[in-house]
Amino acid sequence: ALLLCVAASAGSAALHGADLRRGPVPELARRYATVTAEVEVTADPRLTRPRVRGDRAVPPTVLIEADVRRVTERGGTAVTTRTPVLVLVDVGESRTRAASSRWLNLLPTTRFNVTARLSPPRTRGDRIAAVLRVRAGRQAPETTAKPSTAQRLAGRLRSGLREATEDLPTDARALLPGLVVGDTSRVTPELEEAFKETDLTHTLAVSGANFTIVLALLLGPPGLAQRSERRGLAPRLGLHLRTTALLGGLLASAFVVVCRPDPSVLRAAACGSVALLALATGRRRSLLPALATAVLLL
Repeated sequence: ALLLCVAASAGSAALHGADLRRGPVPELARRYATVTAEVEVTADPRLTRPRVRGDRAVPPTVLIEADVRRVTERGGTAVTTRTPVLVLVDVGESRTRAASSRWLNLLPTTRFNVTARLSPPRTRGDRIAAVLRVRAGRQAPETTAKPSTAQRLAGRLRSGLREATEDLPTDARALLPGLVVGDTSRVTPELEEAFKETDLTHTLAVSGANFTIVLALLLGPPGLAQRSERRGLAPRLGLHLRTTALLGGLLASAFVVVCRPDPSVLRAAACGSVALLALATGRRRSLLPALATAVLLL
């Protein structure tokens, strides 16, 4: 079984690496070609801080993880693809706040057109096939498709939490959204460095503890979930065990969308889904095979 797991992991990694090297985007990146691409945002954009590299200052840059869905080289034809890239938007030093906000407000699943230069990733271990550098970052992105309904709702919840913390002290205003939904956009470099020095960076990542609290509100204490004296919202609403498990699955999906599908969030949702499966089937013996399946899938 151990060898099978190792082989499955190695095969998955090899297939992922080979997939990154296929298609038109990696070839165009090796030629540093200028292209027009339609990209789909896959994660929340983030803004880097101004820094010094050698004898020159590097201006702030917006980083956007995205998938290239269509790419056209100058004088060429459009090619449909799905290739992960990192979009670097140079917003310049002047009017940084106004220029960057138009890009930072892009939600996952949003699509936009951009003319930019492709280049290979800096290291081979990156999960991207190329880097897409946008020079005209002061212009608003040309949106071609709005985000999905689920992402719009999640975006409202995240922005609502930021608005609700406006009156808190500076550090609390930055930390609370990160502790609740993993929104670390307000965490300053100084605060992040302080967390690193005290080995507390893991507290800024949404994990199983967050999902346990959410599930406990629905199911009550885990030890009583399958008993007649079970607690939580589910028995108060008169929901059966299978209906409760189904509602818990929907809650897990919403948890991933709102907190974003980071590794810690996916692990928490997978482990919670194992418990929900046992609740739905009434068979605790199915926990171990379900947990092993979740590990292989992740």
